Amino acid sequence: MTGAQCSAFEGHTSPVKAVAFSWGSRLIASAPEDGIVRLWDIGTRNLHSKLEGHSSPVNAIVFLSDGRLVASATDHGTVWIKDLETEAMHRTIEGHLGWVNAVAFSPDGKIAAFACPDRVVRLKEVTTGTLQGIFKGHSEMAS
Repeated sequence: MTGAQCSAFEGHTSPVKAVAFSWGSRLIASAPEDGIVRLWDIGTRNLHSKLEGHSSPVNAIVFLSDGRLVASATDHGTVWIKDLETEAMHRTIEGHLGWVNAVAFSPDGKIAAFACPDRVVRLKEVTTGTLQGIFKGHSEMAS
């Protein structure tokens, strides 16, 4: 598809840092620096809804495997999990050192992996936030 044929999802007021497809590819979520996660309907290319409330840029976004929940990670080290149908907060996971660069969930949605700037990946149990493991050994990239 060339640039002239590509459809755009427009309406951001700041640079977009991350995007994710929903399970079943019905929605695309975009994570801009303004902290407002936007959900777009892929079929119509229209804005479906906004998930507001973050007070810092959103660095990562991911849909959980059940398709009902979306998680967003911020510069303040907080990860929000929101219900897509109600837009209500489902869970907040805190306690990260610095911002969260990336987040991924186990297929059953019970464990989350967080990548942070301290070059460590942490696993946490989603419902309690209990630390389940730490993966060390990442080093800075050579220039």
